[in-house]
Amino acid sequence: MAGLMASLSLLLDHVGLAALAAVTFFVGAFSAVVVVRYNLNFLKVFPLWCLKQVTKVAGPNSHWLWLFAFIFGFNSLAMFVYMSCGLIMFLPTIVNFLTGMHLAIIFAASREVEAAMAESQANTPNPAWPSPTEVPSSTEPRPSPSSRSAVSEGVAAICGVLVIVLELPAFWFSIALGMSLSDLVWAEHSSQTVCAAYVPRATAYAQIIVPVLAVSAAAEAVAIKGLGAYSHRVTKGKPSDV
Repeated sequence: MAGLMASLSLLLDHVGLAALAAVTFFVGAFSAVVVVRYNLNFLKVFPLWCLKQVTKVAGPNSHWLWLFAFIFGFNSLAMFVYMSCGLIMFLPTIVNFLTGMHLAIIFAASREVEAAMAESQANTPNPAWPSPTEVPSSTEPRPSPSSRSAVSEGVAAICGVLVIVLELPAFWFSIALGMSLSDLVWAEHSSQTVCAAYVPRATAYAQIIVPVLAVSAAAEAVAIKGLGAYSHRVTKGKPSDV
């Protein structure tokens, strides 16, 4: 219990740096506007490649347990590496900025794909439903979506918000731990001192940030499955579900 409280105290000492990390992250995210607007493809290559690979490995059709394991494992390892970047001066800040930019590029690309799919579906008649000329002129109401679908979409939406609330602060605190470690590397030239400072940071990461990432991964898996179910209904072209 004493170790957990020490880890919590260490994280609380990093609130200011975590806030600075958040600002740097959003500066990187807003810089993606320039990348997209001026079509700077060389800056898009890596994030789009990552998106393609992750989609292959873990998509909406994957089992929930696999999605959870993949997301949790990936995020836990990645953020631990981000924190450990503090062993190299200034690297956490650079990684933070680039992560914000890359995620914004991925988000923009995902939106473009969704828009293209929606336009393609809108221009493709679905034989499962009558064409506008075949629809009776009566004012008979369309069938409403099932309550089960509505609840599932609501849960998926709540989980999506939970992911943002948990995962971003976990990332920012991981970066903050790395930033303070980087400052120590700059100020001290003793590997023994740096290693002594690294251990409590790694402990705090394992005791507090990793469990938060586990909850976030579970919520993200639910959100992805919910998004997959919604997309499936939309691509079926059922007007009651759109």
